[in-house]
Amino acid sequence: MDKQPTLGVLESLLSNAKEYVDIKIELLKLKIADKAYSALSAIIALVVFGIILLLIFLFINIGLALLIGDFLGKPYWGFFIMSGVYLIGGFILFFTKNKMIKGHINAMSFIKKYL
Repeated sequence: MDKQPTLGVLESLLSNAKEYVDIKIELLKLKIADKAYSALSAIIALVVFGIILLLIFLFINIGLALLIGDFLGKPYWGFFIMSGVYLIGGFILFFTKNKMIKGHINAMSFIKKYL
């Protein structure tokens, strides 16, 4: 008679353990999904913000090029001058990229947050 109650207790304990493991797995899935959605929403917000900044930058540069061209008498001169300015800036950035860019990338909180 002792074996019957012990078997019932073991079955109940095993059932509770299985339910506990299933709940823990489900909780882990939900936590992973939450982290993934948080990262995805942050990335989407960054991309949208980047596109908006890029458009603002583009229109400011077109306006400056037209303004410079207006001062010089021919609109295309403004675009040539603006292109020259960016060419010089590109060369400066290319030759100083190790100092300027790598230091900033290591300090980015985005990488630290999600890794």
